Amino acid sequence: ELWNRDLGKLRGMTWRVLLLDGLNPKASQDFSASLKAPCPYDGVIRRDLARTLPKEELFREKDGKGQQSLFRILRALAVHLWDIG
Repeated sequence: ELWNRDLGKLRGMTWRVLLLDGLNPKASQDFSASLKAPCPYDGVIRRDLARTLPKEELFREKDGKGQQSLFRILRALAVHLWDIG
């Protein structure tokens, strides 16, 4: 149902709640640190971006705002969850 709705100005807030709800306040600092840490999975993540949610307009543009944001999130997860990549 969520995917079929036009959320307009609420889209950004909705994604933040869906992705970050339940995280402690320190999570923002951890996220920033993860972006600066070395990550051996950068190439794999970049390769898969275009194949991730291809029907969502936000992620269609190569190197667009959506793909860049998704890259940062996936990269931070790969650094944080280093044992599964």
